[in-house]
Amino acid sequence: MDETKPKRPNGLAFISVIWLLSGLANIYMSFQTIILDIEAFPYLNGPLIAHPWFNTGIVAELILAVFLVILGLIQLITVPGLWTGKPYSYKLALGVPILLLIANVSSSVLYATAPAEVGLDTGSSNFYVAMSVFGVIIYWWYLREPHVQAFLGVVQPKTIIQEEKEPEIQQEPVSLKEEKSMAKDGKFYCRYCGKENETDAVFCEKCGKKLK
Repeated sequence: MDETKPKRPNGLAFISVIWLLSGLANIYMSFQTIILDIEAFPYLNGPLIAHPWFNTGIVAELILAVFLVILGLIQLITVPGLWTGKPYSYKLALGVPILLLIANVSSSVLYATAPAEVGLDTGSSNFYVAMSVFGVIIYWWYLREPHVQAFLGVVQPKTIIQEEKEPEIQQEPVSLKEEKSMAKDGKFYCRYCGKENETDAVFCEKCGKKLK
């Protein structure tokens, strides 16, 4: 494992599990709806149809079911990225909840347009809409946290670089007599840090203090 990669946040691990389960649930329930709608196709526009609403309602429901299957598959694709910290999963995890919300709102509106005598239960569709709204808020709030973005590779993790600095050696300044004796062989030694300087230098090359 890359030691520089941040540790997986616990909340992101929880979201990965939720996405895995919800993705499987969306695929399963949508397939069930698709099967029922296909079985009802031969009866559309026929005398045995319970209400004319079904002629368009079933077609619309079939389209929404196929759309939810696709979103469920995208959820399953996103889970490994969320678990291992892949950048592609970040955008999918922000976009899919919005698409799920649109699909669930569309289903709720579709069922709400059905006549009362049809007897469709709109309670479950309204529940999915509420859960979708909650999911969008939670995902968009949590996934945009800096430590979550760092794990997903969206932003670079903040690293603290400690630069090793040479300890400054402070010495007591020597007397003027001793200072003159330090000049030898065309060189002059700083009386503060002992750095060798040219005899015509005014300031020390190391500590910057005035030499003369």
